[in-house]
Formats: sequence, C-alpha cells, structure tokens
Amino acid sequence: MGLQRRDRRCLRLRRGRGGVVMTRREEIDLEIRQQALRLYPKCTALFELPYMIYAQILKDNELRKKPYRVSEDRIRKVIHTMAEFQ
Repeated sequence: MGLQRRDRRCLRLRRGRGGVVMTRREEIDLEIRQQALRLYPKCTALFELPYMIYAQILKDNELRKKPYRVSEDRIRKVIHTMAEFQ
C-alpha cells in the first residue's frame, strides 16, 4: 500500500537535514521544550513557566504561516516530561 497523498506531502514538508521526518506535534513539542529552556531563567517559580511559554508562542504565531495551536495544559504536560524540570 502506498502512502496517501496527504502523507506524501507531509513527508516532503517535514523532511529536515539528514532525512529526519518530524510530525507537526513533534515540531510543536520541540518548540515548547526550546522555549522552556530559554524562559526558565526569567521565571521566579516553575508554575509561571507554562504561562510565559504560552504567551511567547502566541506572540510568535503572528509571524508564522501556520500558527501553532497549543494550550497551557499541553505545555504543562510537555514540561513535566522534561528531565531538566524533574
């Protein structure tokens, strides 16, 4: 069975260096992790971090062709999976 048309297009668009394929969800989770590491020194308590990341992603969405759709709950879940914040 061949790939469906949407899947082929997705593979073409998401192929990074070295042929690594990243889904949209993985791309958004990576952005959340990068923002968490960048913004962590600026927050006074860990509970503020999801709000800061959410605000930064919304601000960055103005410049994106396809904005990231995230919620504060999803940001919290991604942060809790990170070894840096255990």
